[in-house]
Amino acid sequence: MTLNRRRQEPAKPVRRKAQKRGETKKKRNKEGKTPRAEGRKSGASRVAPKRSKSFPVKIVIALLLPIITFAGIVWSLDQFEPYSQFESFVNKPIKRINIEGEFNRVSKEEIKMQVDRLISSTFLELDILALQTGVADHPWIDSVSVRRKWPDTLVIRVHEQRPIARWGEKHFLNSNGEIIASTEATDLDYLPLLVGDNRYAKNVMQQYLVFNKLMNENELKLNRVSLDSTWAWSVTLNDNIEIKLGRENAFDKLKKLTHVLQQDLIEERSKIKIIDMRYDNGFALTWLETNEEVPTHGAIGLSGTNQRKINPSS
Repeated sequence: MTLNRRRQEPAKPVRRKAQKRGETKKKRNKEGKTPRAEGRKSGASRVAPKRSKSFPVKIVIALLLPIITFAGIVWSLDQFEPYSQFESFVNKPIKRINIEGEFNRVSKEEIKMQVDRLISSTFLELDILALQTGVADHPWIDSVSVRRKWPDTLVIRVHEQRPIARWGEKHFLNSNGEIIASTEATDLDYLPLLVGDNRYAKNVMQQYLVFNKLMNENELKLNRVSLDSTWAWSVTLNDNIEIKLGRENAFDKLKKLTHVLQQDLIEERSKIKIIDMRYDNGFALTWLETNEEVPTHGAIGLSGTNQRKINPSS
């Protein structure tokens, strides 16, 4: 009976040994914490080293370095004067003058002499605007451009005036109606003559360009355009026929007349002295002097079937 009881009892001593082994591996206190964790909480960990209270050397260097550098620059400027050395290297006297452009009315030698009179400074100190203005004072020079070319050269580009017409008895006009105040151009006598007050030179040139285009389209050529003190226009053809256009609608009147000159009056043109277009619906003719030395006048309509020719004997 006793043997059977021992066989049925559980192995208690084995479980007790397991519990003891578990307790030896990990001992816990009453609150369920390990001694290591408890030690960390109680401040048993390694103590951090205290920082030095001395002023950092790097900060001192960072503060002093700019001051030392600036002082060195000031000292070098005072001792070596680099600006004056640089100026003497860059700002040299002008030794070469290159003059470019097309020259028909003025020569390079004339421009060179004018430039030499105007230059009195070095490369950088030169007043380019004053030089341009001085060279452009020549009556046959339209515009001037000046540029520096390092180290000691000036490049001057010259654009001459291009005369389009004679202006009065002495001067000329360019395409902008600007007066070219020169009388030394006898080879330009073939240009058309424009006449008017100097204040209205541009107006006369503009009207000439309009009239001339119309004449070219009709195979006619202008020899003279005039604007008198009453603002009345008149033109003269190359065969010396004078056409009086008046103050109003000058272009329209001239346009109507060109057709008549090319058709109805083509045989009579050599006998006509003046055509007066200052009429509302027609014009008057003044013939060249006949044997009686008295010019005759006649009127001819400009519209439709009213056109009729008048010969010198009428």
